[in-house]
Amino acid sequence: MFHVTDGDVALELLRAGGVEGSVIAWRDVLHEGPVPALPSLEALSRVRGHFIASCGWANAADVTEAFTSRDAQFRHAAAHDEVVLWFEADLYDQLQLLQILDCFGSETNYQGNISLVEIDGCFGRLKPDDVPDLVNSRTPISADAVAVAADIWTAFRSDTPEKLRDRVDGDLAAVPYLRDALQRHFQEYPWIGDGLTRSERQILSKLSDRPKTPAQLFRPCLEDEERQFLGDAVFLWLMRQLGAHDHALIEFMPRGGQITTGFAREAFDIPVRLTDLGRDVLARRLDWRHLCGRSLWRGGVELSCDNTWRFDPDAGRVVSVEFY
Repeated sequence: MFHVTDGDVALELLRAGGVEGSVIAWRDVLHEGPVPALPSLEALSRVRGHFIASCGWANAADVTEAFTSRDAQFRHAAAHDEVVLWFEADLYDQLQLLQILDCFGSETNYQGNISLVEIDGCFGRLKPDDVPDLVNSRTPISADAVAVAADIWTAFRSDTPEKLRDRVDGDLAAVPYLRDALQRHFQEYPWIGDGLTRSERQILSKLSDRPKTPAQLFRPCLEDEERQFLGDAVFLWLMRQLGAHDHALIEFMPRGGQITTGFAREAFDIPVRLTDLGRDVLARRLDWRHLCGRSLWRGGVELSCDNTWRFDPDAGRVVSVEFY
């Protein structure tokens, strides 16, 4: 068997549980940064590696080596009679699952069996003794599932969101948790009225009464989610974006404690407060994304002052808006 997991927690669980065969972790935060339509897994990995290094989550050499090793091992899946995918129901995992299933259909031409261990929960809460039962509960991936994944993955990487938006209302039954994940993906577009993503708003709203540290904010923000998908490094990076420029919505106290690296554990203990602008944006008096002009990638879509898609919470869908 050849096993592909969503990350290191599941990888260590499988190893501790004594699974047979090779195990690799996918390790990519596809809900952040550019995911353009490129001709190969390796070409996309180069773009993803550059983005991850630019965020400070890993140095460039390490992330390049990690993606190169992962992709090479994945190519060797063809030597195995069965590939088992280990994924959760949340946004982070479902986007990885789309990419992997698309690769099996479009790049590897894999002829063996593909099966799935999928849980509506977190592998980190399981024990090694649970692994044998999970292996035995795996279900075959159907040709319909591969076809749906390929279609959605293509739409996700498009440079406009219309195809993906319209596809969400179609038949996605072959990939059971996908519809919820895509709806959560669209909620990470800037919203009409304030230009904040759902994650950004959850952070700011918890600072409205008093300053708090990122450590005090992280768990409550996760608890706001129907299915948790943010890791601590990405959470801290989001806070950096909220306080990193002239139109900062938050500030770290004291100012000498400003975060300057992608992920510093000590930054979790620095108090953070809303700025006056942050209060205005949280009150929906300004569209922050349009005001600050910072671009934002969602799959293959680069949102900017010239490409102003917004999530409409009343309609539950993304719409194009104009600013004057």
